[in-house]
Amino acid sequence: MASILQNIKKLDRYGWKVLFSPILAPIILGAIIFYFAGTDKLPRVWDYLISTFVILGACTVWLLKENPKLLNERGNWAKHGDKTKIDTVIFFLFGIFSYYLMAALAGYEYAQTGALSAWADFEVLAIIVYALGTAGTYWAMVENKFFEVRVRMQKEKKQYVCKSGPYAFVRHPGYAFVIPSLLAMPVIIGSLWGLYAEIIAIFFMLVRTVREDKMLFENLNGYKKYSKKVKWRLIPGIW
Repeated sequence: MASILQNIKKLDRYGWKVLFSPILAPIILGAIIFYFAGTDKLPRVWDYLISTFVILGACTVWLLKENPKLLNERGNWAKHGDKTKIDTVIFFLFGIFSYYLMAALAGYEYAQTGALSAWADFEVLAIIVYALGTAGTYWAMVENKFFEVRVRMQKEKKQYVCKSGPYAFVRHPGYAFVIPSLLAMPVIIGSLWGLYAEIIAIFFMLVRTVREDKMLFENLNGYKKYSKKVKWRLIPGIW
């Protein structure tokens, strides 16, 4: 607890923005779902929103304890980026489809069908997958101090290859753990339409993975050697 309180003092205004994201995220997503649904009497949506608050809150405190500087960097993501701006477009589309459009489609599905009842028997399992996937992504952040929002070479920080933790198994573990988290969200809510948005979001994430891997392969010292040892980008034995 003492280290957490000390690290709070290291946060700038951007870090504070990230620290409060576990509160803001469920409020914004809930507002979108309830607006399109026309009601807030949706128990599984509340399960999702409460799970998001608890899981993101716990993981953000973990990151605060281990790497407060990364909170500042992730909160101020707009100051960096690649010169082609392609990453900006991919990042924007991923965010729209994975969260906002998923929420809107879930609400609209209820408005049109009167129910969010898909995969009811798997809701608890989906919450567990959501928690483990999110924790895995934050594990990658804890291990890799260069885990910023934007894809870029961090020459001012003398960037080097991270090989510890989940990076010993796949080259992009943060993205690898995101996949089950994204798929779990509409399952918790019970929205088939929301799942369609997440599938498209995963496509954008895969495109980003390919681009980032290529950039690191060409520009980061030691990455070629690392890629020979850790052969898989996201899923061991597959890709």
